Amino acid sequence: MLKKISPAIIILVTVLTFSMLVPQVETQSNWVKYVNNAVLDLGPSGSWDDLSVWACDVIFDGTTYKMWYSGGRNNQFIRIGFATSSDGITWTRYVNNPVLDVGPPGSWDDLQVGDPSVVFDGSVYRMWYHGNDGGNVRIGLATSTDGVTWTKHVGNPVLSASGWEGWWVLEPEVLFDGSTYQMWYTGYDGTYCKIGYATSADGISWTKHTNPVLSIGETGTWDSLSVRSPSVVYDGSTYQMWYGGDNDRTHSRIGHATSTDGINWQRDSNNPVIDLGSNGKWDDWAINHPTVISVGSTLKMWYSGHDGTETVSSPTYHVRIGLATSEKILPPVGGFWIPISKTELLAPWITLASLITVAAASVVYVKHRKKQQS
Repeated sequence: MLKKISPAIIILVTVLTFSMLVPQVETQSNWVKYVNNAVLDLGPSGSWDDLSVWACDVIFDGTTYKMWYSGGRNNQFIRIGFATSSDGITWTRYVNNPVLDVGPPGSWDDLQVGDPSVVFDGSVYRMWYHGNDGGNVRIGLATSTDGVTWTKHVGNPVLSASGWEGWWVLEPEVLFDGSTYQMWYTGYDGTYCKIGYATSADGISWTKHTNPVLSIGETGTWDSLSVRSPSVVYDGSTYQMWYGGDNDRTHSRIGHATSTDGINWQRDSNNPVIDLGSNGKWDDWAINHPTVISVGSTLKMWYSGHDGTETVSSPTYHVRIGLATSEKILPPVGGFWIPISKTELLAPWITLASLITVAAASVVYVKHRKKQQS
């Protein structure tokens, strides 16, 4: 029987075994929170953002990270501020914050402006944000040439609730592919938050998809009551979405989903991908409002964290902004998943080396037995 065993077969079995041992991972690996979070803390006492900073959007131009963020106190008169950083960790607030204020009394955004999503086309910054007049929450547009001096669109709001949303539309996330603006947003029907989708040729007139594109999870799951505040990254073939979810309106966490068309989404089997901080941490009560960008081989996420010591109606409702990072995973090449993370990269090759050693020893053994039997 041993004479029929070919060394080539042994090597083939070795390679096939290796291919099965390489982890079949998804398009991201584990997220690691920055050890010295939060990276954007509350403003100085008495300032406009000394009680809450959250729901930001970040752009990286190759040298500078630019952040637009929501800030305010007592959940009233929320406004939008601006900060810059060379590393995404140490931030310098703009001296003349806030850069986008609430509208005049009686306007559609006279109580709050927040949750900005900013797109820069090389000459003009466009910001979509939600505005609140105390009864309705809708989405508006503002433009700027420098990112700090903004002009609101005279026809605001550009997106209002209708159909399945019922009550509010808020928390926009916008991508631009050179011809079409794509918006994912939170729709609230009075009971549940779900994520909707709309497209536009000019960023002003929007056509909504008929139904929510990401609905709440099944009963008993971690996101069975709310899915909201989406952040989307597109790599040319796959859309990745990170979103906030909860099943109790309190302890929100961050989940992940993927799509090939931006409409049909598949939830990550490892959800939630970022959980609450340990007891006593700044984010041990709730985390939400992720914003994710791709920088080299790393995904960077800034997210909002709340320690739960106060309630939303309290004048000391503290929310801060933290950072988490994840090493990206390359798509499959020739049937093999090739991770970028150093530890993930080395592990399967160490395994292969061990298997090759065993295979080589087996070949020597087979040849030895053949020689003995001849």
